[in-house]
Amino acid sequence: MKPLIPLSRQIASTYGVAVHAYQPVHRLPADALEVWRQHMLKNCSPYIEASLERFVAQVFALDEVVEAYSFPKHLKIVPGASRLGQQFFLPFEEASRAALRAYQSGLPMRHERGVAYVAALLLPCGMFYNQHPEFKSMRHNSFSERDHWRNEARQLLTPALRALRWRSSDIAEILTTVLGFDRCDSCDAQQLARIGTAAYLPNERVTTLWSRA
Repeated sequence: MKPLIPLSRQIASTYGVAVHAYQPVHRLPADALEVWRQHMLKNCSPYIEASLERFVAQVFALDEVVEAYSFPKHLKIVPGASRLGQQFFLPFEEASRAALRAYQSGLPMRHERGVAYVAALLLPCGMFYNQHPEFKSMRHNSFSERDHWRNEARQLLTPALRALRWRSSDIAEILTTVLGFDRCDSCDAQQLARIGTAAYLPNERVTTLWSRA
């Protein structure tokens, strides 16, 4: 198997970002898709327990999620810059940094860190998905942009959350609530606040980056 880390240059070349001779493409070929999927799972593994590892594996079993987390965001360094004068950011790398910050923050208790990591990793899921050119959909006028992203994420993550609920209902309820899909009246409010704050704060930078033109 090809080296898993780092993949930034490989993904950039595949999408035609770093090598100007390439024409931009929107979908990864099957071999690159699988390499990127394994890279994601390998990156998450040290921070999460078995039940969460199975949950994350089910999430990234969806090709659409892998594609969404690998499609680069192009930002111009200066206004009017050519393609070679742009900076690019990879969704999974930025979400992973946010997840690691959530894990390492002083907010969650030791046994809550893995849940905070996964919550932070998946909070931008709907945003990444909706900004992929192949998956972007029109939002209803009554929805805010963030509500639209949340609805997209709910559709993608609900099957994996449903399976997680059979293995660990408490963790599933926490994630469902922190991700904004539902309310859990029986959950510990202070625990939700610790995990939710740890996950949301580092993702503000990610949201800002992906909200820029």
